[in-house]
Amino acid sequence: VRARLKHQESTRIFDVRYEDLCVAPERHLRRMMAFVGYDMIPEQLAPDRYSVTAYAQRPGHARLKHRITGDTVGEWRMKLTAAETRRFTEIAGPELRSQDYEA
Repeated sequence: VRARLKHQESTRIFDVRYEDLCVAPERHLRRMMAFVGYDMIPEQLAPDRYSVTAYAQRPGHARLKHRITGDTVGEWRMKLTAAETRRFTEIAGPELRSQDYEA
């Protein structure tokens, strides 16, 4: 985040929030593809297409076999302990707030 903030005015960087992508994947993927000069094709969001890639077979990438949804948004809050959440907020709080996230 700090590196991104250093290049705030760059036209070569496309920002998309994870939460927004998860809630409206087609809309944001369409915007991302347009940014790099390509059309979005529906197959890019089809789990039966991207779940056969090498990445889907790697540990920790099992979700590639499922369509993109907002189900995981905020999931980290349930997985971290109160102490871990406090520590994370101490470290990342300023950057989170600068990007309009709760901290």
